[in-house]
Amino acid sequence: KERQHELGASLVRKIREFEETGLLKDYAVLLRNQRDLVQEYLDHGRIAGGDVQALQTAVGELNEHLEIVKSNLKGVPVNKVDWAYVTLEVESDAVLGDIDWAYRRLSNRIESELGKTQLNEAFGILRKHLRFAQMR
Repeated sequence: KERQHELGASLVRKIREFEETGLLKDYAVLLRNQRDLVQEYLDHGRIAGGDVQALQTAVGELNEHLEIVKSNLKGVPVNKVDWAYVTLEVESDAVLGDIDWAYRRLSNRIESELGKTQLNEAFGILRKHLRFAQMR
């Protein structure tokens, strides 16, 4: 339990460092890519039996870290658009079609009310942001 507390404190320090350098969104993309790669290995059965549990644990931990980063991004008003990009799992050069597709894909996977609420909020932020950008 003490080790978990140390790791949690270390993660929070690292997130603060990323916030200070403006790289928090990049860190979220890195975490998402790592999670997707590990999940792909799990989905395609490319690993020996004993390693499956370790990789499943890794996916869970990466998801936890990603949620922490998302909550930190959302907490800073300047980063609401970045948070929305990370939440919808799209790149910052995504167009409306990409955002619509990501929203539909994620809405089928998310089961919790909180997750759906956040997904809807992120979708609204990005649609508004992109419409405003098109008007310029």
